[in-house]
Amino acid sequence: MKRQRGVYGLMFALLFIPLICIVGCALDYARMVQFKGDLQNAVDEAALAGASVLNSSSSATNTYATSVATNYFNRAILPASIKVNAPTVTANNSGSGTLPNGNSAYTVKVSASATVANSLFALLIPSVSISASGTAAEPLVSSNLSVGGPNSQACDQNNLYIYLVPKTADGTGYDYSTAALNLLPASAFTLVTPGATIPPVPANQPLGIKLVNNTDAKCGGTAPNSYGAPGGSTQSFYSSLLANGQSPNADSSNSTTPSGNSNSTYPVVVTSVTTSTFFQTTSSITKIVVTPQGASPVTYTTQPLTLASYTGNAQCVVKSSVNGTTTSNGFTSTTPNTTTYACTTQYATTTNCSLYVQTGVTSSYAQNLNGTSEAPAGSAGKCSSPTTGTQYAAPTCSQLSALANTGFAPAAVFWWNDEGGSGTDDYDYNDAYFAATCSTSGGTASAPGNTEVVLTQ
Repeated sequence: MKRQRGVYGLMFALLFIPLICIVGCALDYARMVQFKGDLQNAVDEAALAGASVLNSSSSATNTYATSVATNYFNRAILPASIKVNAPTVTANNSGSGTLPNGNSAYTVKVSASATVANSLFALLIPSVSISASGTAAEPLVSSNLSVGGPNSQACDQNNLYIYLVPKTADGTGYDYSTAALNLLPASAFTLVTPGATIPPVPANQPLGIKLVNNTDAKCGGTAPNSYGAPGGSTQSFYSSLLANGQSPNADSSNSTTPSGNSNSTYPVVVTSVTTSTFFQTTSSITKIVVTPQGASPVTYTTQPLTLASYTGNAQCVVKSSVNGTTTSNGFTSTTPNTTTYACTTQYATTTNCSLYVQTGVTSSYAQNLNGTSEAPAGSAGKCSSPTTGTQYAAPTCSQLSALANTGFAPAAVFWWNDEGGSGTDDYDYNDAYFAATCSTSGGTASAPGNTEVVLTQ
């Protein structure tokens, strides 16, 4: 009993199994923590990806956001030693979700679980299960449409409207085409007036600006505009067409030709009287009735009347002609002759002479825009390609808010040129203008208002 040789070997042999279990438990626990972190990162990133496209209340967009989040998770790089189950994705675009500051949001929640095979601890427990979930939110924010109010310096009557660029039919993106814009109902356009607001929209929803121009309506003249549209006619301009590689003036509600050239057709009725006395015949126009696009007929009776005076540079072709009857011994026509023309106005699409978007302005500059403000010198007197200046042609609230990071006001100033004038225009871009900004309500120092997609859980 006095011999102690081999005691430590015996003790080590007795403690080896629990020691292996303790080391295995620590190692496998560390692996589990690492793998759970990897799984958490995967669900968080998938939720952010889904929320970034969940910017509409349509069912198609909801389905698309779910698909994006699922595909993003399935492509995540996770350790090969874990067995990942299919994720559960819940997209909510009802607006009932909330941010930490209480503001409404669209949300995407991604949950996933996985099985982790143990290594040394597998002697006792072969595997363990881990799970993770993450929720991302697309904030619903308010747009401030008019800093200083809209202004206009033109004989034409100009009104500005804000609209949401429509989604594609499958909800996977935005449709910037003329056809999609023409399908928007009248209720989709909000008139820009001092203090005007629109309902909260997703931070990444593109906002378009529409200019509705009534030629020479304020001055009461009859001169056609630079496109040949007669006085009293109505034209529509859409800023978001720049994002489609078109000029904003490429659209008309009565478009009859494919995109690239857009024509507007309107009828003109000319009434004339032919008088013959002692074998001398004279003919004169006594009345011209023009029915402009989107407007009531306008009658002109002031002499002298010529067709070109009231149709500008439009192309007019005879559609019908009715000759009056002659009486009184064949010398005088007592029933006027009438000729109906179909006149087509060509809207220019090769250049953008309609819109100049200005950024990098101070808060005081945006707030002090008034009826005598001048557009930036770089815009005056010239046109540009429709493919340039598209970044803020249909800005999102997220884009506008980011402008403040440069030290300037979070605003983009939209300067419009309505193409007025008899066949020519001065391109001064101050026919209608206002500054668009985006602001968030609520929030605290620790949880400010958001204009970008954020994780909420």
